[in-house]
Amino acid sequence: MLPVLLNLGFFKIYTFGVFAAIALVWGLFVLWKHIKLTSYKEEDIFDCAFISIAIGLIVSRLVFVALSFNTFGFNVLKIILVNGYPGMSLLGFLIGLFVSLYFCFRKLGIETKQAIDYIVTPLLIALSFGKLGSFLSGADVGTKTTFPLSVHFVGYGSIRHVVSFYEAVLFLIGAVIARRVLFAIRQGRLPNSANFFWFLFVFGGVSALLDKIKQNRLYLGSFSLNLVVGMIFCIVGVAYFIIINRQQIINKMGLLFVKVRTINNERSNTKRNSRNSKKTK
Repeated sequence: MLPVLLNLGFFKIYTFGVFAAIALVWGLFVLWKHIKLTSYKEEDIFDCAFISIAIGLIVSRLVFVALSFNTFGFNVLKIILVNGYPGMSLLGFLIGLFVSLYFCFRKLGIETKQAIDYIVTPLLIALSFGKLGSFLSGADVGTKTTFPLSVHFVGYGSIRHVVSFYEAVLFLIGAVIARRVLFAIRQGRLPNSANFFWFLFVFGGVSALLDKIKQNRLYLGSFSLNLVVGMIFCIVGVAYFIIINRQQIINKMGLLFVKVRTINNERSNTKRNSRNSKKTK
């Protein structure tokens, strides 16, 4: 693991910081490519994006402080000095980001349920690069394992799961599918906001699935925060797609029922004919 990418003595370049910058630039580039497909003003969307990212970072820090109150207390210096007392909440960032986007879009007269779909793919790409940075810097440590795909983390004796790498790959796959969902929305095959609920499903599913192989977890009482929130997000995402496709599901279930019933009737007729032929003989 390489926490410091370049050490010049008086100045250090951190690995995670580099990947966070790459995530921001690449995410904004993809957002720009998507916005070009619409009638939205680029400056309006980017103003909302920058404001929401800034608010998301503030909320991220405050949520982490609240969940680690025993460490921070009401010490303002500890809260402000991120380098000395590191820690951010990804969930807090997303909450701050989406709430801020909602109010920004509303103020500019932009339909939130339409515009939010164009944010999802860039956001998942940014999360993928961010998680890759966490893996290479050793920020997110996995639990002990004997699985071949594992590494040594500084300060931890045994080999560990590469949990951040798994998250990076899954978020990237989610981004590829999110792009397809976006174009399905543009073609009218899916309703507006479908991409947002796809994000909830992906983020929730990844968080819940990989929570148990993370060494350091945030707890809400006796429950893991990522596991609880991940399951809620995942259930909401699945429920949404079931609701919007309920008619197709009902039709397919009906066809399946008819098919099964037909097969059973054919078997019954075959057995009846076989018995009749035996009696005739």
